[in-house]
Amino acid sequence: MMTASGPELPEIDQRVVLTADVDRFPDALVSRGATGTVVHADEDRIHLRLDVADPRLAAWDNALIWYRGQHCEPDQSVAEVFWSEAEPEAPAPAP
Repeated sequence: MMTASGPELPEIDQRVVLTADVDRFPDALVSRGATGTVVHADEDRIHLRLDVADPRLAAWDNALIWYRGQHCEPDQSVAEVFWSEAEPEAPAPAP
């Protein structure tokens, strides 16, 4: 998840779990432990579509979005902020 220039962007279709409450005031507050799938990731924004529908996020296709410049300090990358609030979901145990 780290490169010489900082955290790597998540991969499309990567499964993650939130490690912190994510506040998108006034639209939604999504609790730590929520899971989802990365559906978009570039240097400007990351979209995480949540597994459980949240009607407050319907306008964004049930996705939390991290925007560079809006959810980041000037010296932070969007990947750095994303990975401070999420981590890869552990694979399911083998049967």
